Amino acid sequence: MDVKETLSRLEKLADQFLQPADKQKLKRACLNIQQKHDSHKLYLAVVGEFSSGKSTFINALIGHRLLKEGVFPTTACATYLKHEGKELAVHVKFSDGKKYLATNGMLSKVNLYLQHKYHKEATDINQLIDYITSETSIAQDVTSLHISIPDAKFPPNIILIDTPGFNPGTLEANNHFEITSDVVEHIADMAIILTSAQQAMSSSLQHFLLNHVKRCLHRCIFVVSKIDMMPVAERTVVMDYTLNEITNRLGVRSPYLYGVSSITMLPAKKIPDIIADQWDSLKKNFEKFENSSWKLLEQKGKLVVSEHVWTLINTLINNIKQNITKVDAKLTHDEKLLSETRIESIREVTDFMVHQANQHFTKAVLPIRKNIANSLKQCEIKALEDVRQTILNCFIECKRVYNDNFERRASHSVNYLVNTLLINWSQTHAAQVDSDMLMLVSKEKTSMNQTFKSYYNRFSSLNGKIEKFPFDLSMISYSERPITGLDVANHGLQKQGNYYIKGRTAGDFKVEFSFLDPLVDVLESSIGFVKGFLFTNASSKKLRNYQIQSEQTLRNFFAHKKQEALENFDNVCLDIKKSITEYGKLHVSTYGNKVSELITSHEQQILSLKERRKELHTAIDRLLKWQVEIEEKLVMLKQQ
Repeated sequence: MDVKETLSRLEKLADQFLQPADKQKLKRACLNIQQKHDSHKLYLAVVGEFSSGKSTFINALIGHRLLKEGVFPTTACATYLKHEGKELAVHVKFSDGKKYLATNGMLSKVNLYLQHKYHKEATDINQLIDYITSETSIAQDVTSLHISIPDAKFPPNIILIDTPGFNPGTLEANNHFEITSDVVEHIADMAIILTSAQQAMSSSLQHFLLNHVKRCLHRCIFVVSKIDMMPVAERTVVMDYTLNEITNRLGVRSPYLYGVSSITMLPAKKIPDIIADQWDSLKKNFEKFENSSWKLLEQKGKLVVSEHVWTLINTLINNIKQNITKVDAKLTHDEKLLSETRIESIREVTDFMVHQANQHFTKAVLPIRKNIANSLKQCEIKALEDVRQTILNCFIECKRVYNDNFERRASHSVNYLVNTLLINWSQTHAAQVDSDMLMLVSKEKTSMNQTFKSYYNRFSSLNGKIEKFPFDLSMISYSERPITGLDVANHGLQKQGNYYIKGRTAGDFKVEFSFLDPLVDVLESSIGFVKGFLFTNASSKKLRNYQIQSEQTLRNFFAHKKQEALENFDNVCLDIKKSITEYGKLHVSTYGNKVSELITSHEQQILSLKERRKELHTAIDRLLKWQVEIEEKLVMLKQQ
């Protein structure tokens, strides 16, 4: 397998089939693999929890104390340690983008930055390293750190990567997990998993390994640190327990496992008495571990590149399979849509909506209709009471002054009274009816629009473009159809045959009607009766008969007005229903042709989707072939 050619093919497939974010991620991975393949450098990551002795262990690999030991984990990035250069040098980048190269002779610029931002100043390069790896306020802002060590013990072609120490329960733990996982999976050729002899293979460490680096465990060396702190008799028990956990819990077959004492590789003022007799053997054991690790790392270099390529291919295959699933779902949806949706179905849906809207409207207006009848009844009761009192008042007044003009006085008063009541009722109640009707129509229109929209949601290209048709209720307003009634003359009465009144109404409300003839006849005869009573001392019993006849005539009049008002209301309702029907027809005529065009468009989209699915399957077949080739190579490399 040609690595460069394979990576180039993968990038081309990514351009064709991946979303921008996934595409960029795959291309970055390809670049890392290419650089790793072209370089002779080998990357060894060191992973461990806080208190596992990681800093001491790395110092032992370096050959002297460079990293501060025993501090709480604060570094927010991986630290790259290289065996190179003529003097100790630090390349550091901070979260604000500032970058510095520092040596013992070049501290001024980075010190100015530290003084300004953190009020710190390093006296030498070692103190600078302490600050940027263990001083919390500074270390958490470090985003990139490379340290060149000219006198390091580890081979020049090996780069040690100190991953951020993680301590479960801290705010930084999750971020440190992600950084460490990325280093182990995508950068390191191998990783050393460090666990303290005092808490070997803790549950939190196992949780991290299983959830973040499980697929890389075969490329890990497991090291039990601080073995010198355990009694000799217990060391075998600790190592056996660790081996059992790695094998059974982590599922690693034939793991590389070592127990070491890091302090034996570092300068010591005085060797602790408790391990003085073991010092040399512990030191030789560490050196044996080092030599075995360097050789193993050399062997694993080519294996890692092939594994990374295999992982990329597998990732791309999974992404393309997801695309196929989406394409298949879209095809199924569109094919079903085409089989079910035609112009006829639009008419059926619209007819159903119109029928349903009219039914809802018919039911909803019943209370309004009932209210019209009830309110007219109340108006009638009020009119009866007021007319009865008015006639009595006119009778008493004419009797008091012996006035024979009772006829004109009573006619004008009664007509004006009834007319005013009807005008007030019509003005007040008609406006309320219009308001109630507008609310009902708006509700049905909204419901129809929602149904239209949900129906056309199935057409993705039409969704969101549904037009709002005009629906002007003012054209069929109830208040524009007042009931007829009396017309009060501001200038008095005229008589032509039977009595009637002619003139202008109060206010601006225009009504055109004459009082019913029977009522006029009764009033005329009643007035004559009153005159007779005044001047011939007729009995008051006849006055009562006159009032009864007047009330009956008034009831008949209001019964007629009720019928007239309800007929007006029913006509308004009928016009509204016609408008709802026209609203539906307008919808069909507007969208019928559009949906026909959409059906044709969907048919073309289906052909395009089928072609896309074919391309995706071809790409997967190609990737699977490459994957098999790499798997065969991996088998050969693992057997070496």
